[in-house]
Amino acid sequence: IQDENEEKINDFQEKFRELEHAKEGSEELIEEIFKTFRSNFYKARQGDHRAATIVGKLYRETADVSQEHHQYSFNWLFNTAEQEFAEAQYELGLLYLDESHSTLDYDQALHWFTRAAEQGNNKAQFELGVMFKLGTGVQQDYKKAFTWFKKAAKQGNPKAQVNLGLMFNLGLAVDIDYDQAFNWYKKAAIQGDSQGQNNVGYFFREGKSVAVDYEKAFFWFNKAVEDNDVFAQHNLGEMYIYGLGTKKSLKDAAYWFNKARNNPFKDDLAKDDIDLLDKLWTKNELSKYLE
Repeated sequence: IQDENEEKINDFQEKFRELEHAKEGSEELIEEIFKTFRSNFYKARQGDHRAATIVGKLYRETADVSQEHHQYSFNWLFNTAEQEFAEAQYELGLLYLDESHSTLDYDQALHWFTRAAEQGNNKAQFELGVMFKLGTGVQQDYKKAFTWFKKAAKQGNPKAQVNLGLMFNLGLAVDIDYDQAFNWYKKAAIQGDSQGQNNVGYFFREGKSVAVDYEKAFFWFNKAVEDNDVFAQHNLGEMYIYGLGTKKSLKDAAYWFNKARNNPFKDDLAKDDIDLLDKLWTKNELSKYLE
């Protein structure tokens, strides 16, 4: 059994090194992951549910380069989820949502997320909110989305807090309430969520629910761009263009607009925002400020 365990551990390490992000990562970090896998693999063999879940999660990473590892991930997570371990149920739900593998099954994802969510797992509650909000594998239902986002948000899940704020902001399943929207956005922002930070900045810039405060808007946009948030990059560029909350600087505006133009998530911007960015870029001849 000892030899079999070591063979499995070595196999995981070999497959992990084939991953693109592993090739680019530091050796110190890779060794830490190997140490985590080794210690949890032995615990998992002895029936430790938390360790088994960690092993299943790590195998899900190497599943990108090995179909066999995808099966290993499924086996560890499924067997542990069947023991009513909520974290494994949540992770199994994610596995069923993975479109890159044959196990894609929205009904099963919904089933396992629900079992985990009913035990209070806030990440599963958030995922259920997303499924119902977008209609992913289920009939779109904003009321159910709102219910699950609220449960997760109250437990401090920042992504759920942002989405709950968005529902209050847009009036989805509830009446529009900018005070509630701002409250939930700020809770997420304080936890470091870039979308929440950008939205708080936007509320301060536009004076929604709070008095207009360009300096606070500038502060929150700056926080959000630390996480490469494309909306914040666009907003920060505007702040520099007009000198809102900071000194006017076409050079800094060019820097942040250029970041937004080249951000892989640029298409997430609304068409009006993209048009405005292009218009300001041309009008102020910002290309000449790039080094």
